[in-house]
Amino acid sequence: MSTIPQTKPQGPGRPKDMEKRAAILEAAKALFIRNAFAGTSMDAVAAEAGVSKLTVYSHFGDKDNLFREVIRARIQDLMPEDTYQYVPGEDIRETLERIALSFPGVEAGTSYGTPGFRVRGKFLARLWEDGETLVLRVGFDERDVLIQADPEVFFLTDHYLGYPAVLIHLPRIKTADFRKLFEQAWRGVAPKRLIAEADRRG
Repeated sequence: MSTIPQTKPQGPGRPKDMEKRAAILEAAKALFIRNAFAGTSMDAVAAEAGVSKLTVYSHFGDKDNLFREVIRARIQDLMPEDTYQYVPGEDIRETLERIALSFPGVEAGTSYGTPGFRVRGKFLARLWEDGETLVLRVGFDERDVLIQADPEVFFLTDHYLGYPAVLIHLPRIKTADFRKLFEQAWRGVAPKRLIAEADRRG
């Protein structure tokens, strides 16, 4: 694997560097949602952000690290911070339903005897029997990055190796991260009409 040349730092905290970093994150966020991890290239991120590819690599190193930064970033533009706030003893099923059913076309039901969610018949997520673990639909590349980024939150069992899904320990996930990951899963299977409807809502 070739090594990407690193540019000489311009000095920490320079405003133009912070602006470029923010622009890259916003561009990457949009592209990962639109094209998923595998369909997003560093060239595309650079073009979307209006910077050079070298600048993208200088700030984030590689696509895996860029994706980690995107999923770790605070995302508060769609829902308030307390949309998902785990409290011991709280009914997690009700919390999940509130978030899941906020997306057009999502239907609540059961999957293997536990609460599950689908959109137009396509699997999105289901709660495990322990009441604290969620099986969430994600791409294989995204799954690997998530597990590497935070193995205390994201993990896998042998059963799911061949499925595009990741296991999430709900009590440990941050509010905004959970909601955003569910949105990505929804956008990956929802019809374009429903996605357009959600985007119109803002």
